[in-house]
Amino acid sequence: MIFLLISSVFRLWQCGLNKEKRKKEKTFTKPIDFFCLICYDYYNCAYVSTYNGNIRTVLCNAQHECSKFKEEPTMEKIQAFVNEQLKTDVPKFGIGDGVKVYIRITEGEKERIQLFEGTVIAKRGGGISETFTVRRVSYGVGVEKTFPIHSPNVDKIVVFREAKVRRAKLYYLRDRVGKAAKVKEKV
Repeated sequence: MIFLLISSVFRLWQCGLNKEKRKKEKTFTKPIDFFCLICYDYYNCAYVSTYNGNIRTVLCNAQHECSKFKEEPTMEKIQAFVNEQLKTDVPKFGIGDGVKVYIRITEGEKERIQLFEGTVIAKRGGGISETFTVRRVSYGVGVEKTFPIHSPNVDKIVVFREAKVRRAKLYYLRDRVGKAAKVKEKV
């Protein structure tokens, strides 16, 4: 009984010493109660602090950090989520290629697939945010649409023509009309 009293007084004394340290770090701290799985002791004077978005434990009455409250860094969580969303069946296509993009369109409760066919005039980004722009001329009016490659609304992409171009962006096609707007095809 006396040992418990002495250890609790010692823990409170250590908490008082660590107050100044916690003030310097400018972190949000709150006291919690938990049973430590490492040293099998009950702590009522442990603090969980957040610093730069990471959660870490500060134990004022032990020399170790409790594994119960360790969390993986935020960037690893984001990267794991991004890797789940990436598509694996994306065909390789380049600038100037003729593509057919099958788009999922939801109208009310019905869902249908619409085809958009044209020439790829730009690609940008990488990873989950990679996009490409397709241009076509319909009824004499140029139409351009930008699609995220890994979007769930893009059902599939089919390449039907490969082109031979020497530019990264084909914005000059906007000013061309008729046969002048064609791109050389790979042989």
